[in-house]
Amino acid sequence: MELGAELRLGQVVRAYRKDLHLDEPQTLHGCIDFPSCGKKASATVVLTKEERVAVDDAMHHGYLMELESAYTAGAVKNYPLFPARRLVGGYARLGEDAKRKPLDRSGLLKMFHALEEVAGVASVPGRGWYGIRRLTSDLAADITQDTRILDGLGGWTDSSTREMVYQRRISLRLSGQIATVRQGIRDRLPKPDMAPTAAPAGPQGPPTP
Repeated sequence: MELGAELRLGQVVRAYRKDLHLDEPQTLHGCIDFPSCGKKASATVVLTKEERVAVDDAMHHGYLMELESAYTAGAVKNYPLFPARRLVGGYARLGEDAKRKPLDRSGLLKMFHALEEVAGVASVPGRGWYGIRRLTSDLAADITQDTRILDGLGGWTDSSTREMVYQRRISLRLSGQIATVRQGIRDRLPKPDMAPTAAPAGPQGPPTP
């Protein structure tokens, strides 16, 4: 949810460690390349400060900690950022890395409904990820009228679903502007009146992307 609320669910969960470019010199906090999904083109997301914090926390203190340590040491060549299968003690374990695949749709929907319950939001049949995508698209139009940014925010290359503008590639500079709009959207959302649950051993599972 932190990294891809505005994008397509299928793209976000297929991201692997090598899709993260945390030292990209044209950005302040790095970026991530979400792969193409069917006929949908790939999407580059420039990370905001808050998103980079979430990524670093997952890799160095959370559920990806063991896999990231192995990746840094060269013991594994890659790993899914949102792995399927059960976590052990809240972590994706190295021994299962070779067989790990990204979360599937059913797993993501279960997490989405769990998130709704924690947030105190009534579940609406058929809303799911698509409802979040529609909401963010509407909010973005209140922040900017730049059709390139509005298309890039949701990963649209053919904006006939939104505007009659066609675009194949989005530069990192434009992606940086998209990140600013994305943060503006989230700043406008109401904040839940609840304190986070303490988790001294790190997150107990991967967050919904």
